[in-house]
Amino acid sequence: MDYKEGFEAVAAEFELEPISHDNYKDYKKFAWQITVKEKNVQQQGVEISKFLDKYENSFE
Repeated sequence: MDYKEGFEAVAAEFELEPISHDNYKDYKKFAWQITVKEKNVQQQGVEISKFLDKYENSFE
């Protein structure tokens, strides 16, 4: 699955720079909260938050 629309929606709604190691926590925190009407994009936001939670845990 391609999450491009989800990342774009998060960046636009919360005024974030493209995702990077320095700001991935903002994406993790906000991605599941996007308010777009498209269910597919909303689901992408949820999946992005889940993935970034696992990504963050890999550092510990």
